[in-house]
Amino acid sequence: MAVNILVADHLIIEENEDDTFINTALSICESLDKVFRVNSPIDSSNLLSMPDEAITFAYKKLDELKTTCHKCIKSPDYKSLLLANLFEHYFPPITDEGGSGSTNLPALSKVPSISINRYSKGDKHIETVNENEITVFKGESLTFSICNKEDFNSESTVHWTVRNIGKQADDANDIGHKTISDLESKERRDAAYTGPHIMECMIVANGSIQGISSVLVEVKPSKVVSRRKKNIFKGFRR
Repeated sequence: MAVNILVADHLIIEENEDDTFINTALSICESLDKVFRVNSPIDSSNLLSMPDEAITFAYKKLDELKTTCHKCIKSPDYKSLLLANLFEHYFPPITDEGGSGSTNLPALSKVPSISINRYSKGDKHIETVNENEITVFKGESLTFSICNKEDFNSESTVHWTVRNIGKQADDANDIGHKTISDLESKERRDAAYTGPHIMECMIVANGSIQGISSVLVEVKPSKVVSRRKKNIFKGFRR
């Protein structure tokens, strides 16, 4: 209810949805900076009443939102990348320029090259590939790592965003998540749900996005091991 009231009070309509969101969000942040309160239309109570530690956390997130919105205004060509980094797997998948479906994205000179190690259910290594898509079976696992580390600042961080797509992921209410690691670390993921999945990799240095790439992971149902019927010895016939 509080979010609905804030949007209704601060909505700024622009020519496109991105700018509408950015300017509305900035207006909301400015309002909450002054007074962290939203009055209930029923009894005028504060809908944002919460413990002090929760308020501190909320202000931290509001600062992140403000910073991102200001960066979007300063560098409009990077809006999609900046918003994707902020909203993680809740934001629609993005692709680098030249890839299928890319729109309004800047040409990034440094593209992460991702090495993928595939392991069986028993953790036995199956293959190593350096492609933008791979097919595996449910129960297997994958590790992702950056091959061209030398192309990036050694202090860079790698933002791995998993996007789960398909009925099994929906039923488990697991549409994805994000982790942040350094350039040297490997990211391991288990193939727990059948269907298509996206592993998105974004390299960030000093708050600026240096490169982005993604891998499509197609997870097939587990292999069914056929068992031959054993001929049971029942004795000799006379």
